[in-house]
Amino acid sequence: MVSFKPLPWDTKVYGFNFFELSDFDETSYEESEIKFIRENNPKVIYARISPHQIRATRFLEEHGYRYAEVQLDLRIKDFDKKPSLAFIHEVQPLSTTDKLDAVFDICLHAFDTNRYFLDPDFDRDLSGQRYANWVKNSLGRDGVHICQYKVRKEPVGFFMADVKKDDETGRYSLGGVHPKAKGQGIFTAMIGDMISYLRQKAPAIKALDTCVSLNNRKAFNIYLKHGFTVFSENVIFCKKF
Repeated sequence: MVSFKPLPWDTKVYGFNFFELSDFDETSYEESEIKFIRENNPKVIYARISPHQIRATRFLEEHGYRYAEVQLDLRIKDFDKKPSLAFIHEVQPLSTTDKLDAVFDICLHAFDTNRYFLDPDFDRDLSGQRYANWVKNSLGRDGVHICQYKVRKEPVGFFMADVKKDDETGRYSLGGVHPKAKGQGIFTAMIGDMISYLRQKAPAIKALDTCVSLNNRKAFNIYLKHGFTVFSENVIFCKKF
């Protein structure tokens, strides 16, 4: 079986069709891809596989896919046992009535290690727009917490997490600090304050997940410092038309 999943957010931002190869069978791939291309006019197809799938890696490379990045899935186990400490800086929850200018500005400038930003074939400015759209579309959704992070009343960062009350595992989806505030330990402090905030808002959550590109080693090391550990790894491949 071969299946391609549309990526509507990317398609909307860049103006051409993005898909993800979500499942494939080597024996029927070529015929399925020809039919899919004819009917859907893709510009970009991503594929996500384990680094241990050597045969699949070779198959993708032989069919025009190229390495894009490595993503690590991280988890804090026993999250419900983490202490809820006093905040180092101000955490301001945002609602649908709040202005998001500061958060959008961070989205447009903070994320410079992801595959969309680093790919020379893509407009770098649109990479940040992807994240701004993600925040905008998530605000007000059930279980989604979006908070500004302020230092001396100045918004310098934000984080977004999905922690529905009935779920045992929450997800830290996105977070960043404005470039002008980097190098001051603010991101490290924000992750700690985020953990304390989520412990207060969702005390029943037993685990907290996130993911990070291996390109972003600074963030990866900060996550490890706060108790995240790697539980899965995926290599992202990309085919362009």
